[in-house]
Amino acid sequence: MKLDMTMPGDKKIKILIVEDSVVEARLLQKILANLGYSVVGIARSGEESILLAFKTRPDLILMDILLEGEQNGIEASRKIKKKLDVPIIFTSSLSDRETLARLEITESYGYILKPFDKKDIFVAIEIGFRRHEFEQQLEESEVKYSNLFERSMDAIFISDRDGVFIDVNEAMLKLFGYGREEMISLSLEKLASNPEELKEYDRVLIMDGFARDFEMCLRKKNGAEVHTLISANVIKSRTGKIKNYQGFVRDITAKKQAELEIELRIQELEIAMEEIEFLNRDLQQKINDLNKANRMISLSEEKYRRLVEGSTDIIFSLDNDWRFITANKATAYHLNINPESIKSKSLLDLIYDSDEEKAVSRKIIQEKLETFSRSKEPVSFKAEFKSPLIIEPRELQVKLEYLNIDGDNEILGKAFRVMDDTLLKYFIAEKQQFIIDNSLSTADEITQRITRNVAKYIGGNDFNMLRIALREIIINAIEHGNLNISFEDKTAAIMEDRYFQFLAERREDPRYNGKRVHIEYNVEPGMVSYLVRDEGEGFNPEFVLSNDPVQLNRDMMAHGRGIRLTMEFFDAIEYNEKGNEVVLKKYFTDNDEKIVN
Repeated sequence: MKLDMTMPGDKKIKILIVEDSVVEARLLQKILANLGYSVVGIARSGEESILLAFKTRPDLILMDILLEGEQNGIEASRKIKKKLDVPIIFTSSLSDRETLARLEITESYGYILKPFDKKDIFVAIEIGFRRHEFEQQLEESEVKYSNLFERSMDAIFISDRDGVFIDVNEAMLKLFGYGREEMISLSLEKLASNPEELKEYDRVLIMDGFARDFEMCLRKKNGAEVHTLISANVIKSRTGKIKNYQGFVRDITAKKQAELEIELRIQELEIAMEEIEFLNRDLQQKINDLNKANRMISLSEEKYRRLVEGSTDIIFSLDNDWRFITANKATAYHLNINPESIKSKSLLDLIYDSDEEKAVSRKIIQEKLETFSRSKEPVSFKAEFKSPLIIEPRELQVKLEYLNIDGDNEILGKAFRVMDDTLLKYFIAEKQQFIIDNSLSTADEITQRITRNVAKYIGGNDFNMLRIALREIIINAIEHGNLNISFEDKTAAIMEDRYFQFLAERREDPRYNGKRVHIEYNVEPGMVSYLVRDEGEGFNPEFVLSNDPVQLNRDMMAHGRGIRLTMEFFDAIEYNEKGNEVVLKKYFTDNDEKIVN
């Protein structure tokens, strides 16, 4: 089948052939025509190739290395590249290292061995041409970035890993009064007026990977202090090492002076108000009552406007027992549940639990809710919700926070659809190591983290089973490995409705509170593997592996259920002799046999 290989705008890619063999030149011309390319000329020597290249202005050149005449293909390509920005792909029957090394010097965009193969030619041309296009776009982007950097009204800096400036723009020099050479030798540490502010800035930047509108007092060259807002990002290499820091500085000195003036005026006003209160307490009380009523009306109106009107997110409120007080109409859109009927339900009633999970999801969500109840700090987590009309669960991101209105606590919540990872299509491979504590919430979060990119290679039920089985193994490592919880201990705590209290006690126990779970994760186009190791005493996995699966499920053996789920899903399972470390492997083809050691 003849392919139509065109450039944007339906314009065919123009190719110049440089080949001293008439037979091979004609064969190559025929192959290119069959592939849909346009041949603009055929040169027999290096000298002729230079003239034809300047005359025809091709989009790509196929250059034979060994040519008749004074100039070979490599020498001719050097002269062409001096005047034309055109990708050159070399052709030859030579494949020795010396030839390849010479090609690298001339910035070759590819190499095709003779005899010619249609597929090799097509692949080399497409890769070479697309690479050339990408390099042109990259060069344009660098020019645009440079213009933005220098012309920006904000002071912009780039510093090395030690915080020393390696580049600053003109606005930065103007703000602090230094020359460029002076500024390059300085750092924020030299400019900072308050060491404690600098220490906190460094802590936020390293911990979060960025700092947004961080307020810091800096000093100009003339000694004058300037109040600033600094926003910066940590730039890392592909291996995760810090390369440099990039950020900008905004002068807010005028704003700070205005705030100080306002604060002085407020103090004067407070004194005046105290005098008025002393003269007429009754009038002040009426004013306070009226202000309180106005605040309550404004709060109610704002609450109604933000939480209810036209939102596609599920907006709801809960009492302290996690039962719905209010919910908007988005419950019908996401879960096919009438917002009026949901008021009789608990948030936990809507959590989806498959047969494989055995209420693990509910247990993890309940732990998150109890932590939220104690800390009163806002919390965010993912959860799968069930619907009366939809078989598959609906994954939503849930955010909860406490509101205190005149002494009464109310839980305000929002649930919305989890957005697709737009960068997943570019993902190829990843390798990570983690050491986690003994929290079930952490087990759930780390499972989400180390499986999300595997969705590139498997999906649907297989992806859900991967998360379920892996989470079971990690929870087993926490409960039965690090915390040394037996099946009988766990059963008794659940029956007494004190399981989370029991977990908290074990985590605080000096015998176990220092133990951690070690996880290694590696995903590549052919497979994914996980290593999970606890610091417990280990166990004999052969007892579970040799047991009848029906009996295991009936007996609710926690170790056995996790291992059994793992055996059913993963293609290879390898335990160490002690039984406290397991390696799990899943291949992305249907031809691999399952292995259990």
